[in-house]
Amino acid sequence: MTTTTAGFEITKSSTIIYEKKDGTAWITLNRPERMNALSFELGGAMSRALREAVRDEEVMVVIITGAGGRAFCAGNDLKDAAERYAQGIVPGTEQGSGDRYGAEDCPKPVIAAIDGYAVAGGMELSMSCDIRIATEKSMFGLPEIKRGRMAGRGLVHLGRMIPLGEAKLI
Repeated sequence: MTTTTAGFEITKSSTIIYEKKDGTAWITLNRPERMNALSFELGGAMSRALREAVRDEEVMVVIITGAGGRAFCAGNDLKDAAERYAQGIVPGTEQGSGDRYGAEDCPKPVIAAIDGYAVAGGMELSMSCDIRIATEKSMFGLPEIKRGRMAGRGLVHLGRMIPLGEAKLI
């Protein structure tokens, strides 16, 4: 078994832990204190980690998971977004925001290893993976409507992935 941890050199951020073990790239969302919420920094780091996994010919599969055991990912970090907006930074206008590379862009199989909450953008992240494996304690949801927001691709694609009645319930 070979293990390579190049984490910070690749991601340039502590919000993602990148490890390579036996042909598998492990990308761990590392913000357990914020339920692994997707901040601007984490999004950039995940893009860099995914691109590294694609470039590395030894990597055959990518597994995305969340640190802490409480949540896979709680979606967008609304506090981070509000702080950035208060500074005059409009979402999507940040330098590098158009250079995102997501699980749906990866030509290699991507597996979401879900333990805990996968809600909002976290559920959408799991949906963009090729395979989702969840523990019994995992919970899924699209709660954006409760905040007066529109769900992203999750709203569009969920009805194609599971029975429509179940999708409407979520």
